[in-house]
Amino acid sequence: MPDDEAEMAGRVVSVARANYPDLRVVARAEDGHEDDLHASGASFVVTEERELALGLLAEALGADRPRSELTAHLQAEASARSTRFVDLTPVGLTAAQLQGTTCAHAATTRTVVPRTDGCEECLRDGTGWVHLRVCLNCGHVGCCDSSVGKHATAHHHATGHPVMRSLERGEDWAWCYVDGKMV
Repeated sequence: MPDDEAEMAGRVVSVARANYPDLRVVARAEDGHEDDLHASGASFVVTEERELALGLLAEALGADRPRSELTAHLQAEASARSTRFVDLTPVGLTAAQLQGTTCAHAATTRTVVPRTDGCEECLRDGTGWVHLRVCLNCGHVGCCDSSVGKHATAHHHATGHPVMRSLERGEDWAWCYVDGKMV
């Protein structure tokens, strides 16, 4: 449900996330309030600036192409992007990882719901990523060190949160930045 008041939109997102942890929550924010909605639990935040950029891109791509070709191109791009997104289901370390690890920080982790379905900073900036990681302290989703932004590592440096888990399909490993060990 869209709401033009930033505070009310944040409340709606928080209630939706609390009652339906697996729900994909898409919210509209005034420019500058994206972080507040992400912190409230929004999966994806739409801003006027992002919509303007997408509109300009669509017009630029469509200027020399038939409408059907542009539509097919945009659908292919959306499909390619969606294969990188993750399910917003709770993730954490397995019992075996918690028992068998030599990392002292594994015990400080918790099961979290990823805050977004892609790298928070890349989604905000309109850039891409290679692989996704989730912070097992707060649910922040960042991109790996093979990505240009290296936002998972940047999150660790900014917050001190030690353990990030892979969000790639079929992977359940985690990395402790402090100990420099696989969990």
